[in-house]
Amino acid sequence: MVSKTRKLMAAWFCSVFLVFAAVTGAQAYSGILAFGDSLSDNGYYEGYPGGTAGNTNPADFYGFRSFSAGPVWVDYLASDLGVSAMLNMAYGGATSGWDNPAAYAATADSKYLTQTGLQWQVAAYGSVFGSVADETLITMSAGGNDNFNSRPADTAAQNVALAISTLYALGGRDFLVLNLPATNDWQTNFSLLLYAQLSILNSLFDDINLYILDWNQVDLTGLALDNIMMPDGIHPTTDHQRRIANIAWTAVPEPASILLMLLGFAGLAGLRRKMK
Repeated sequence: MVSKTRKLMAAWFCSVFLVFAAVTGAQAYSGILAFGDSLSDNGYYEGYPGGTAGNTNPADFYGFRSFSAGPVWVDYLASDLGVSAMLNMAYGGATSGWDNPAAYAATADSKYLTQTGLQWQVAAYGSVFGSVADETLITMSAGGNDNFNSRPADTAAQNVALAISTLYALGGRDFLVLNLPATNDWQTNFSLLLYAQLSILNSLFDDINLYILDWNQVDLTGLALDNIMMPDGIHPTTDHQRRIANIAWTAVPEPASILLMLLGFAGLAGLRRKMK
């Protein structure tokens, strides 16, 4: 009887590890570093030379705002993870390459045609900051503007992989990458090509952690149309962004949680063998 009680107590203790793993680890990441397009652009001039966190971008041709009429998904994710340090390099209109045709069209300033694309963002970050801090979660949203500008889907997927490789060389190890919703053939093809590129990176770098935020899993149940899309019919509202962040939170296993879960499962497995 005593032996059985001890086994039950040990099983309970291991189960506590599993429960604790599910609710703890909020401080596992030291910060979030965001790259990409308008889906991630929160309207602040944070990551660019001369800018500071929380100050609106004086060169932001979109009028110092996000494209969601409120917080974007990376803002919500930072709050969910308990991360206060976030550097947002994302820029509305960015392609997966170096350019930003939308910025050029909005400003009639030729310099924007070759600036603020994903590759430019990564290069700008590297030139200013030099390296990625340990335990930084890097998020990346790109591809949508390549679709709008009739760029090849395979090139866009390769560009995302190139950006990840560059950031890996700077010390980045944890990446959360968005696919695109399967609303047309280009976007579906891009997502498949993106998965293939991420698989290659995973085989090349033993210590890289690649997570996919699958936009197609976002639950829009109960959201009125006005709470899904902005009037432009392209950008998700902040309510939709909140739902995207919910999927992001479940897509990223936090390092501390992973360790606790492994300990818990190992303990339960050992008890099961002893009780047989």
